[in-house]
Amino acid sequence: MTRHLIVSLMIATLTLCAAACSDENGGDNGDDGNNVANNTVNNAGNNDVNNDDNNDTPDANDDPEDIGEGDGGGMEDITEDEPEPDIVDEPDMMDEPDVIDPNCDQDRDNSLSQACGGNDCDDNDPQRSPLQAERCDDLDNDCNAIVNDGVACSFYAHTGDNLYLLDPFAKTIQEVAEVPNLFDIDTHPDGTLYGITATELYRFDEALARWFLVGNFPQIEGGTGLAIDSFGTAFVTAEDQVYTVDLNNAQTQLVGALGGDFFSSGDCVVNKQDTLFMTSKAFDEPDTLVVIDRATGRGTAIGQIVNPNDREQRFTNVFGLTAGWGKLFGLNSRGELIEIDRATGAGTLVHTFEDVRWFGAASNPER
Repeated sequence: MTRHLIVSLMIATLTLCAAACSDENGGDNGDDGNNVANNTVNNAGNNDVNNDDNNDTPDANDDPEDIGEGDGGGMEDITEDEPEPDIVDEPDMMDEPDVIDPNCDQDRDNSLSQACGGNDCDDNDPQRSPLQAERCDDLDNDCNAIVNDGVACSFYAHTGDNLYLLDPFAKTIQEVAEVPNLFDIDTHPDGTLYGITATELYRFDEALARWFLVGNFPQIEGGTGLAIDSFGTAFVTAEDQVYTVDLNNAQTQLVGALGGDFFSSGDCVVNKQDTLFMTSKAFDEPDTLVVIDRATGRGTAIGQIVNPNDREQRFTNVFGLTAGWGKLFGLNSRGELIEIDRATGAGTLVHTFEDVRWFGAASNPER
């Protein structure tokens, strides 16, 4: 009981002292609410300062320049000890490119001539340099000392018995298969080879090296020329008439008569521009190159197939025509390979294949 009384008296004494102190401060500084608020803010500020001094992690709101400053254990300057980055010498994009001496690149194909230590094998022809791709012609386009390497430069041609691959630039032939008495052949844009007799349509299977009959012509009895254009439309010339043929079933449709005195020598051909040509024969005269209207079948003479430098060199029995690599070639019964000018009909002998009698020829699918 006495112990409880003593504790109660001590509590009362402390309460009276606290009230007295509060009254004295209230008279000097205003109401208690403001003092409490100020004390709270000041204490909070002091706590923040103390916390900042003892915390190594910078606050998101701190000024970056203040990080690590002060006498406390603040954050160290992390950039002080970092090595300087290596400076890369960037190329000057404004530098002038090396200029080739015009005397060392007279054809302006950006290749140094061999005389100047370069590899341009013909400094007078921009179509011949190490920068050029090889293509089918009589030249070494890429200057590697090999003509037409890596490119296919052959077309199909046939005699009465055999089918060949003929390279007009290398002037070589390679036997491929036998033929069923065909008069002419041509290649579809998809690469399929077709051939005709006077009354039938055939298809060649390259994998089996065999010919298969597609069907008989219901109207044609004297077909001698076959040409297939870039759309897959097939034309057949027969004597003085022009027909279209369905390659799926050999069904035919008359386009029209050639007119004039034109008579199919034995071949017709379509070039890359889908112009339809044929050769026409006449008694005791050289063959004539004729252009045919694909819509009407009407023929127009271009010119006789003769050598412009030797009018005595006249080409007859031109039974095969092929268009490819920007050229028009003819093949005749004497084994002659002839380059024909599409604008004038003039012919130039390229090569004679001994003991060969050409019947027909097919254009390369790329024409």
